[in-house]
Amino acid sequence: LKSSFLSEIDSLLKGPFKDISYSIGKEIIEIKPSRLVNKGSAVEWYITNKWKFKSEESFIFAVEDDITDEDMFKQINKMKNGVSIKITSSRSDHDLQNTVAKVIIRSIDELYLFLEELNKIT
Repeated sequence: LKSSFLSEIDSLLKGPFKDISYSIGKEIIEIKPSRLVNKGSAVEWYITNKWKFKSEESFIFAVEDDITDEDMFKQINKMKNGVSIKITSSRSDHDLQNTVAKVIIRSIDELYLFLEELNKIT
């Protein structure tokens, strides 16, 4: 079922929907306009228009676990006080090289430890 669905998506994206791309995550297929809108542009819009904590001391953490989050990591990485964190149990060099996240964490438990240590510093 999954491969036939992906074949259908591929054929649609070669036809009338050429400016649309997709990526396959753990339990999601993200379909989006190729250039206009993605999780990164959504984060940028939110911070510009809605974020109430605009100060030099503010930090923005993005903690995610999927390939579909890479656009958001790219945007967070552009920010002076942005920290991108990917949670992955993968040991594959391919998986680790295919992320722009600044921090790799291996489990939710490790994330809790990381945040506890960070809290001690601040």
